[in-house]
Amino acid sequence: MALDKALHHMSPDSQNFPETDDLTDKARVRFLKREAINEFSGTILHELSPKIGLLKEHLANEIHEYDSSSSRKVVDSLLRIFGAIESLRRTAKKPESHEFDLAQLIRDIIAEEHSENISYLYEGIQPCIIKSDRRILGLALANGIRNAIESINAHAFSERDLTICWGASDVDNWVSIIDTGTGLLGSPEAAFKIGNTNKANHTGFGMAIIQQAVENLGGSVSLANIVSGGAKLDLRWGNF
Repeated sequence: MALDKALHHMSPDSQNFPETDDLTDKARVRFLKREAINEFSGTILHELSPKIGLLKEHLANEIHEYDSSSSRKVVDSLLRIFGAIESLRRTAKKPESHEFDLAQLIRDIIAEEHSENISYLYEGIQPCIIKSDRRILGLALANGIRNAIESINAHAFSERDLTICWGASDVDNWVSIIDTGTGLLGSPEAAFKIGNTNKANHTGFGMAIIQQAVENLGGSVSLANIVSGGAKLDLRWGNF
């Protein structure tokens, strides 16, 4: 369905693209990807999510000691995947431009994702007023910060620091998330593929959600190890 829709959009007489004469090939691909994600994930969630809920309810009533059973672990894993698909779908929504404080958004997310025994270092303009989609950007930052915290907690090292840097200009905005965790295992390209994870009880959607969210805002994301240990996630996107 997604492929058929993409081919239809690419036809010369298609009227479904955003109304602009200077739409670049990159923007067309981004638009088609967003449409495909939205349609596919919407179908999956609509058709299967209610059935998973019913399955959980029936298993809880029919299986002895369900709370400690393997069945619950599988169902909980499915529910985490459906939650991740919903997050991915939200990143594919058409962005809306609103003015907000980037510095405050970062602090709000840290408050929600906070983990004990980690030092949080903030380096950026306060306040930092930008125009973007706060909802979509928040999904990217929350996943990036959560991944960094989990990486620090998984690393047996004395330094437990999480540094968040940010800034804005007339051209673009940026956030860097720097941790002292386990670092990047494998290639950066592989890290952004859906389902690719080396963590227990993880869906492998986190980095894909970050990438889709930032690309939907017209930006880019990169991930790399740092010499001192740990990893650095860079998000950069333009104003609109």
